[in-house]
Amino acid sequence: MVSGAYSLRAAVTITFEVRNGTCLLALEGEFDRGNTPELAATIDECLRNASSIAIDFQAVTFVDGGVLSLFHDVLENLDSPGWLAIIRPIPGVRRLFDVTGLSGRRNFRLFPTIEEALEAIDRG
Repeated sequence: MVSGAYSLRAAVTITFEVRNGTCLLALEGEFDRGNTPELAATIDECLRNASSIAIDFQAVTFVDGGVLSLFHDVLENLDSPGWLAIIRPIPGVRRLFDVTGLSGRRNFRLFPTIEEALEAIDRG
């Protein structure tokens, strides 16, 4: 199993583990252009060991355009049948995925609960 944890700033952390071909990340804090490179590096590391990415957003309080742009790039470069999923986003962040068109992409998924996400990951 591949896993890791990074503390980018005092109030921002990224943890991850690869589970059944999917990299499951948990983010905490505010993610903006200042820490997007570290998030991108973590996603790149994950994609060396997994075909899909699932990101738990329960503890994310803010994202900006840099993060949304990163997610667009990830979706463009994922090999089929890989996908990018967001788990448990707060309503304001969830709306950003709709407004920017991310939620309409064929390889983008939203999960309201961690249980639903883990079930999809475990199915492969």
